Amino acid sequence: MRATVALLLLVAACAAAGPAPLQWGAESCRHCHMTLADQRFGAEVITTRGRALPFDDAGCAAEHLATGATPAAEVSSVWVIDYTHPDSLIAADGAVFVRSSTFHTPMGSGVVATADSAAATALAREVGGQVMRWADVLTAASAGELRPR
Repeated sequence: MRATVALLLLVAACAAAGPAPLQWGAESCRHCHMTLADQRFGAEVITTRGRALPFDDAGCAAEHLATGATPAAEVSSVWVIDYTHPDSLIAADGAVFVRSSTFHTPMGSGVVATADSAAATALAREVGGQVMRWADVLTAASAGELRPR
């Protein structure tokens, strides 16, 4: 019995950490160093050591990762704010993104996330935007396409 409890505690301690609540107005973006202020945008990278790295914009998180500032091998998970449910973090790899110049994101990436494709499609149609997946956002960040023009 003790061995089972010890094993369960060990497994729980080693499990990848989920997102921590972003501290609006109190912490700075890991990439651009702006204070997190707008609850419609933002992201968080969780490292394999359980550290939560805050970002004020999904584009900042993508650029941070594209530069290798946090090596891919050290990334446990990436979370982004659901634009349709402010201050609600969703897994980036399951999110659907919309990119549009009409979105005034903190660093000008124009990228927002939603939890489902129907919401993203409707939003993209409404603002004349492009529907993307997280891999597409990372590719755009690597190509320098998320910086304001």
